[in-house]
Amino acid sequence: MAIPEHQYTELRPPRRGLVMAIAVDSTARPYDLGALDIGNDGQPPDGPSDRPRFVNLWMQAETNDVYFHFSDATHNDLADTGKVTAGSTTTPAYDPTYGAVLKAGNPPVYFRLNRTTDRWLIVKAASTAGVLRFWAESSDSF
Repeated sequence: MAIPEHQYTELRPPRRGLVMAIAVDSTARPYDLGALDIGNDGQPPDGPSDRPRFVNLWMQAETNDVYFHFSDATHNDLADTGKVTAGSTTTPAYDPTYGAVLKAGNPPVYFRLNRTTDRWLIVKAASTAGVLRFWAESSDSF
């Protein structure tokens, strides 16, 4: 495994044909990232075991906020309204319907994915459709 400084110097820019744009609407939808050749510079690997385990992924929301989370299994249980009620005496708890949000118009956000546990990307918008754009910037040496 390369040292962090070496990994950082080998990050790739967005490449032609290697940027994804997904239309996102108010229905939560799973996308199988395991089927994508991300982290291989677009070259098909010989098999799933030949793909890098860790992938650096950039994501950016356009035109509307995008709610999302990663999962090791496919599902569509993502709610943009899930929350613990303010002033509640209930102990806060993790909930499988909660997700993070990418605010439209903000710069891209970076994630380091573990392809064994972050195989599925589940996304939705609150009410108005939007676009989620993402690309991998990983080196094959990760």
